[in-house]
Amino acid sequence: MRLCLSRRLLLASLAALPAGRAFAATAGMRHVEVACWGGPYGAAIREVVDGRAAGLELVVGQHPGTEPERVAQLLSQDAGGIDVGLLSDVDAYRLSLRQMFVPLTTAGVPSLPSIVAGLRSPYGVPQGRTALTIAYNTGRVRTAPRGFREMFAQARKGRVGFSSQLAIHNLAAAAISEQHDGPASLQAARSVFSGLRKAGVLRLYADNEALGTALAKGEIDMAPMWRSRAHIWQQQGHPVHDQVPVEGAIPFTIMGCIPTASKQQPAAMAYLDLLLHGDVQRAMAEKSGLLPTVNGVRLDAALATRIGFTAAQQARFRPLSLDAVARNGLELRHFWDHDLA
Repeated sequence: MRLCLSRRLLLASLAALPAGRAFAATAGMRHVEVACWGGPYGAAIREVVDGRAAGLELVVGQHPGTEPERVAQLLSQDAGGIDVGLLSDVDAYRLSLRQMFVPLTTAGVPSLPSIVAGLRSPYGVPQGRTALTIAYNTGRVRTAPRGFREMFAQARKGRVGFSSQLAIHNLAAAAISEQHDGPASLQAARSVFSGLRKAGVLRLYADNEALGTALAKGEIDMAPMWRSRAHIWQQQGHPVHDQVPVEGAIPFTIMGCIPTASKQQPAAMAYLDLLLHGDVQRAMAEKSGLLPTVNGVRLDAALATRIGFTAAQQARFRPLSLDAVARNGLELRHFWDHDLA
């Protein structure tokens, strides 16, 4: 487990106190164990959210890892060691069908009414949102691909990379490129990737960080990727921009949920409420490129344009069917991890 900044600062300050005063200083502090992604997102959570938690008498321990690792932990007998899981909307919904999360009310999370109406759910709070677009290397691509169909045409030339972290969304992009729609589309999209593998032009990367390095170096020309991550790469000085596909971007939301096995549920609810505070939402947008999920948060105009979507683009969003993914997601994930390996 990697400890967050707030706990390190607390322990450092306690070391300078006599034993009696140290005990008094920790009295009333509540511990919350949070499982989330590592990388730039985990760093933003530590700095923005966990850094403010001490003001609510919360000491946060962060458990960084991949989403499959978090899901496995939540499903295991050790789930009681996690108080908050930050998950994709897909996995949060799938686990909610197992009644694994504590139902939320305004008694525990007073900021629930501030959530944008379309993002509300009984089992979690939306921490941030973005959508799958097409990231490309501006030094190698003169004209941005108009959409997923053009991107997959380049994939057949070996110029497109795919992050295995985005397996389900990569398949969704393939389905859209083939003009499939409906619950069966993700299954039909498997043939697209099987064809790329058979032709020897499938470029897979273990995670978003590895793909970003390949994109920046020109090893690949483009990739389906979150607009938020493309923004981070651009901020890091990489020659990367992104294009909203003409067929429609695929929306994505990060959910914060409390497993029923948590032994610190009141503290976990306080942490979820903190995720929804306006200053936290604004700072996370600046650090991670994720759009706010609550009403009334104003962003700098340039940032809002860079990470946001116009009304017309939002009207063309292509959301996943959460029910279809819940039914077929494990099979599709097995296909990605084993059949394409």
